[in-house]
Amino acid sequence: MDDITWRWREALNGDAAALYLAENWRSHVLDLEDDLHGQSCTPMTLRRADWLLAALKDHFDALAAGDAFFWADRGRTRSELESSYRGKRTQAECFQSIRPGTGSASLPA
Repeated sequence: MDDITWRWREALNGDAAALYLAENWRSHVLDLEDDLHGQSCTPMTLRRADWLLAALKDHFDALAAGDAFFWADRGRTRSELESSYRGKRTQAECFQSIRPGTGSASLPA
């Protein structure tokens, strides 16, 4: 709670871009994890994973400085995070091909 309060206080004092980035990170991570856990991945899940990977590439330092990383991501390097989120994206791709209710992969026509 202290981290959230600090982040919002900083945003209200003029650093809204950092808050926007951190909150987008948090939201996309939570949604991606939820989709992976439920094996309910959609094309939006892939876009979320792509956003996370792009954010790591373009804004890692800002995310780290803003204490945006949480859970197992906290304290990891850019390389470690990129590898992890590439793996999560691959998982999401695999869950795209499962037919609902069957647990089996769709076969091409």
